[in-house]
Amino acid sequence: MFNDRWMFRGKPVDSALQKEWVYGSLFVRGEEEDKRYYILENDGTETKVFVFSIQQATGYYDEDLNPIFEGDIL
Repeated sequence: MFNDRWMFRGKPVDSALQKEWVYGSLFVRGEEEDKRYYILENDGTETKVFVFSIQQATGYYDEDLNPIFEGDIL
């Protein structure tokens, strides 16, 4: 369970993992024309993600205590 709404998720660029979400802190590397987006997971793993897949936690939870992210359909 997440403790705050500053949690993000995204779909990895790595094609082997595209069907799974990665969760953690969001950070950006690069300049304006060459920005790359990464999720830093709790274990310290940095995963490059597609910018269009990034969603932020809302701070709310569903009935199963799963965090609700922006764009989720309830």
